[in-house]
Amino acid sequence: MSLAALLALAAAPALYPAAAVMDAMRGACSDVRAVTAAAGPKGAIAGWTRVADPASTPVGGLVAFGQKAGEKMLAGKGQMLGDPAVFRREVAGEELYLVLSAIEMEGRTVRGCRLYDPGETRPITPAAAEAWVGRKATGKVDGPDFSRAAFEPGFAAGQDSFEVFFVPATSPVRALTKIGGVALKADWIGIAAMPGSGGEK
Repeated sequence: MSLAALLALAAAPALYPAAAVMDAMRGACSDVRAVTAAAGPKGAIAGWTRVADPASTPVGGLVAFGQKAGEKMLAGKGQMLGDPAVFRREVAGEELYLVLSAIEMEGRTVRGCRLYDPGETRPITPAAAEAWVGRKATGKVDGPDFSRAAFEPGFAAGQDSFEVFFVPATSPVRALTKIGGVALKADWIGIAAMPGSGGEK
């Protein structure tokens, strides 16, 4: 191999550890209902460190925006089940943030788990997401400003949906997402708990 080729190889960015990041999501949020309920105001997730001040993190602005938008949407219709919980972990050299949230609205409970690698410049492509999940996405976008692979149901029994996103730093889509980089999202939807019912269904 020529010196020029060796230098080019050395300068090439390392591939994004997509499988390791998605594995971290699997470990934390295969059962979205259980993990969001267990996290609570002071709960823990194995392998993750709870963030005392979410506003100080790269996802702080997004969490605050989501909370304000959620309160506005739910006004007179439902409620947020506590403040979102934020956790941090390093995986394969990437600093990841996990955001757990839950709302009740019109007799339904929606529990969500979001994993973010803020500002990441290398994507998890829809093809990589499909290979990891083991089936074709039910919805897919793969463009220069935004990519998304959606799976319904999610990759585990405790999920109704799972999505993988990538938003480049220069993308106009950031005005909507409020954050760039890699994001993974899993949701569980059930019937809200009624007095004497024994819990959500």
